[in-house]
Formats: sequence, structure tokens, C-alpha cells
Amino acid sequence: MFVAVLFAILGFGFLIIIHESGHFLVARAFGIQADEFAIGMGPKVFSQTWGRTQFSLRAIPIGAFVMFENPEKFEEEGMDPSRDHPYLDAPTWKRFFISAAGPFFNFLLASLILIVIGFMSGIPSNEPIVGALLPEGVAESAGILPGDRILSINQVQIQVWNDISALIGPASGEQITILVLREGQEKTFTMIPKDNTEGRGVIGISGSVKRFALWGSIQNGIVQTGQFISETIYGFSHLFQKDALNSFMGPIGIVSITGQVAQTGFSNFIWFISYLSVNLGIVNLLPIPALDGGRLVFLLIEMIRGKKMNEKIESVISSVGFALIIGIILLVSFRDIMQLR
Repeated sequence: MFVAVLFAILGFGFLIIIHESGHFLVARAFGIQADEFAIGMGPKVFSQTWGRTQFSLRAIPIGAFVMFENPEKFEEEGMDPSRDHPYLDAPTWKRFFISAAGPFFNFLLASLILIVIGFMSGIPSNEPIVGALLPEGVAESAGILPGDRILSINQVQIQVWNDISALIGPASGEQITILVLREGQEKTFTMIPKDNTEGRGVIGISGSVKRFALWGSIQNGIVQTGQFISETIYGFSHLFQKDALNSFMGPIGIVSITGQVAQTGFSNFIWFISYLSVNLGIVNLLPIPALDGGRLVFLLIEMIRGKKMNEKIESVISSVGFALIIGIILLVSFRDIMQLR
């Protein structure tokens, strides 16, 4: 379990590094150098300066950040803080693309992961086709074979693989009737699902894997990333509904479920990392001050007004947004801890 949690922490940290790399690399493409690119938080353990940027490794191996305008650096180098602001003095449209680059890199990473998985090992298909059987499992004993397409369970039509678990899960200990299509012929089987470790009914089957050639894997990776984005946006559209907070996880909950996925295999872990990458990108695009989305709103206002917002007002709004985010994280994390007990 320790190794799984370690993988989870490193995986989530990697997503944040990719996110911050997006900001950094697009800024460099515009000829803007950052004052610092840091991996981790807390005090510096190691640092090296290339050009204007100081690359540092910090003591707490969680996350990363890019600092474009560091007041401490102006003081250290005896520079006039009122001059030489490569980021703040850049055109608004450049700063807009720099802010949007972090989430974009998260979406790009998700697509690349899904492309590689689709090409190398294939991805789980949502078609209701049996891919493999658990030895001496309920389905194998009843006569189900790999390749069987499940048409219905207890006369309820099956459209996608998820329909199967939705019907079998609550039927533990109860007899069910499964209609399958095998080589053009329909066959009927009866069986009684057994309990799994979570108390849900299972019959010992797994779905099929869909494999792709290179071009097909590229298309699938892009399409599936779009589906992830759509699903995540749909989830956030219910943000203000009653008890919506119960559907969100804090860092502790994310690490816990990522660790559980890691225990099921490296391929599943990588697939889940791509899903988390999309979620991280969408979260950062929320129009909340202190997030990239809030910054993008400020920059849009700046474009419309033709001048910068008052720095003090923007700073106060960002501070309030940051406090709100920290409060939500602490609240959700406390709930996650209580659920782990």
C-alpha cells in the first residue's frame, strides 16, 4: 500500500510540474523568462541559475510553481523594482496565452497518454463484450465464454459495459438470467453473483480491450480526452447543487483513490493519471481568483478596458479567492480523513 500511495503522490506531483511547465515554456516562446521555476515547496534544497531563471528543488516534494516577478530577486540583485518587468510589461494577449498554457498542457498530456496506451496495449472497450473470465468464477462455471456479447440481464437490455455492473452489483446472492450473443446465436445462462470485497455482486468477467493502429490511437486519444473534458465540465455544472461538496475529493482523497488504482496495474494507473490531468486542467480554468481561470478573467477585463486593473484591488480579490480555495481544500480533506478511518 505504501508503494501505491507513493506512486499516487509522484503521479499527482508530475501533473502539477507539467502544468507549470506549460506556463514556463509558452512564456519562453514569447521571449519572457521567469525568475524561478521550482519543483516542490518549502525551503530550497538545491538551485541553479540559467539565464534569468533560477531552477530550484525544494524540501517538500509536492507540486511545483513558476514565479515570473519575484520581489526578493530585485532586492538580492540591487535592481530597481519599478523597472524591468518582463512579464508584467508584456502585452495582455501574451499573458493571456501564458496563463492558459498550464491547463492546455494538462489536456495535451492526457491525450499523449491515451494515444500511447491505445497504440501499445489498447484501451478498455465500453462494448458489452466479455474479454476474459476469472478462473472458476460464476460466469465460467455457468458457461459464459470470452467474446460473448451480453444482450440483456434479467430482460433488461444492455447497451454499454457499465450497464452490466450496474445490474449485477446490487444482485449479490440473487439468481440472474443473462442473454448473450455467440457466433450469431442467442444463448441464455443463469447464475448467482457473489460478493466482492465491497459487498457488491460479481460474476468473474472483465471487458474486452480495443487496440488501435497509430493513426487510430491518435484519433482515439483526442476523442477520449474530449470526453473526459465534457464529463468533468458536466460534473462541475452541478457545483452549486445541494450536497455537491460530497462529490468532491481533496488531496488526501485523490491520493487514496489513485493509490487504489495503482494497485490494479500500471496501465490502469497511467490511464487514471490522464483522467486526473484533465480534471486538474478544468479546475484551474474555473473563474476563481488565484486560479488560472480567475487570472484569465482579469486579463479579459484588461483587454476590454484597454488598461490594467488596479493592482491593489486585483491583489485583494486574489487573496480572498486563495483563502476560499484553502478553506474548501481543508474542509474536503477533513471529510476524506474521516472516511478513511
